[in-house]
Amino acid sequence: MASVGNINISFSGLRGNWGYASYAGGSDPGSSNISLSEFRNAKFTDGTTVPSSNDISIEDDFKGKTFGTSGITNTIEIKYHRFGETFNDSWTGSNMTIEDGTFIAYFWNTDNNTLTKLGRIVNQTHTSSSQSYTTVTYTINAPANSTGHLLLLLYGWNYFRADMALGEMTQKYSNGNTLDILYQENTSETVSKQCLVWKVTSRQDMLVSDIVSTTISNLEDELAERVSGLSSYTAPSWNDLAIGTSTAGGWQQDIGGTGSSPTGPNSSSAGSSTTYYIYCETSGTVYHGTTKLYYASIRCPITISSPSSGYTLTILMTTNGFGESNSSKTITIGSDTKTFAQSGNVTNESLAFSGLSGTSHTLTFGFNQGSWGVSVGTFVGAVNGTNNFGSGTTAGVSLSSAANGGLTITIES
Repeated sequence: MASVGNINISFSGLRGNWGYASYAGGSDPGSSNISLSEFRNAKFTDGTTVPSSNDISIEDDFKGKTFGTSGITNTIEIKYHRFGETFNDSWTGSNMTIEDGTFIAYFWNTDNNTLTKLGRIVNQTHTSSSQSYTTVTYTINAPANSTGHLLLLLYGWNYFRADMALGEMTQKYSNGNTLDILYQENTSETVSKQCLVWKVTSRQDMLVSDIVSTTISNLEDELAERVSGLSSYTAPSWNDLAIGTSTAGGWQQDIGGTGSSPTGPNSSSAGSSTTYYIYCETSGTVYHGTTKLYYASIRCPITISSPSSGYTLTILMTTNGFGESNSSKTITIGSDTKTFAQSGNVTNESLAFSGLSGTSHTLTFGFNQGSWGVSVGTFVGAVNGTNNFGSGTTAGVSLSSAANGGLTITIES
């Protein structure tokens, strides 16, 4: 990890932390006879550097910081549900107290193969299957256009009542405007995934006696490194996010309630029993206990981006997928192109277009609109996430047909 932490700071550990940030501001001090002076000019993401002269202090210059260049900030908003008595349990493994069903989030930067912990959730946070989802917001700071994955893990359950669910997930710019919608409940499992390449591992396990780490923070980093194949670990297979309630499947898409009771939600974060959500199945006698540590992982691709000038237009529309091949379909507004559901009927798919200016835009379809069938009557959306609008002359926008299969959108003052 590029983050230094607050305890157990060593010279070799600092070297490893700095290496995760490609020795930003300096060069590798080597593995032996390391001194603090070899860290001079090392850069941190908060914009500070190790002094180029005078005294250097671990307490003042390193503690709690993250090596790397200062970047831009995006946020990830996740709606989640944690109902089940197992979430309130804990157990001792490898001389550590492990909270059942701990949830951890990381930004896995694939440009430089680094992991940055975003946060964690422990304990039961909901008291019934029908209770509304809660929203958590994580902050990512990284150089502009950094690419990688939002990496999410659940670990440590020792009984089956720890089915955690995830609902709508949104990536936002630093100004609060929507950058991308990562997951959104829909009656179509393809639309729910927003045509992103969501990947999961099956449920993994390791003997408690094989745990290398000696602190919970380090254990969580170890699990993230294991599933991402970093630090000389061999990564498990990553498979497409599927629909189901398999006791070996880990994170899966489901609808209308999990297979266990009393745990998990009975609806999506939209409050509907007919739209999809993601959850982790923790049942199965083989998959819980205290002699092994069990965990499951899920990821989706993200790019850290700066806000574009102009505004963001989010549209929500219904299509009928007949008369065309199942190849990817695209819609373009301005210079921003989005890919949407590839086949079949699609209801209320959300697409966010950024960097727009002016009041009139043509929505261009990368396919034969006439044979594929776009239902304009259900076209709705928002400008910068606030001004909701619909077809015709309802608040904020007017909509009219255009030549060559396009639609003209006029944003009213």
